Amino acid sequence: MTIEVRDLATPELQRIAREVKHPRLLMQAVGKRVEKDLRAHFRAREAEGNRQGWPRSHWWIREVAKATAYQGATDTEATVSIASLQFLHKLRGGTVRAASGKFLAVPLTAQAKAKGSPAEWTTRGDGKLVFVRSKTGVACLLPGKGERHGASYLLLKQVTHKADPRALPDDADLLAPVYDEAVKFVNRTIRKGGT
Repeated sequence: MTIEVRDLATPELQRIAREVKHPRLLMQAVGKRVEKDLRAHFRAREAEGNRQGWPRSHWWIREVAKATAYQGATDTEATVSIASLQFLHKLRGGTVRAASGKFLAVPLTAQAKAKGSPAEWTTRGDGKLVFVRSKTGVACLLPGKGERHGASYLLLKQVTHKADPRALPDDADLLAPVYDEAVKFVNRTIRKGGT
């Protein structure tokens, strides 16, 4: 799925576009600027790390920044896509359910986060995980090497995530550079010999 940031043109940007001979070129410049600024926003989110201080998965770079691309422009709009279903979930929130009646494994330790999937425990030589269900019905996986002092993963049928209000930059933070790019475009065009 693709998220499109379309027609960020406000009346002022539309006025500028009407005054230039080739508004598509203006919209191309604006679209490329939006792509650049979105990637910068995602790099800044990456630099924040995670709340637990665990090893980073580099999700903001790997999954979001790399999926962000200028797609094209017309005389009236520019399109920049973020081609990531995971980002769409981050943006809107929602419920993730376990497939086929199995569990979702939520890491509870830095070691579990670093490994990723519980399947990685056996492939990386750390032994198997042991399934345990508490008296209250909570399911988890514990390390199988006698390390019974804490669970590595909490097992859930579903997890509901809230929408991340900072997934995208604020409109003001995105529009100010758009105006800046439009002004730069007009100034370059005037220096080249007319609008």
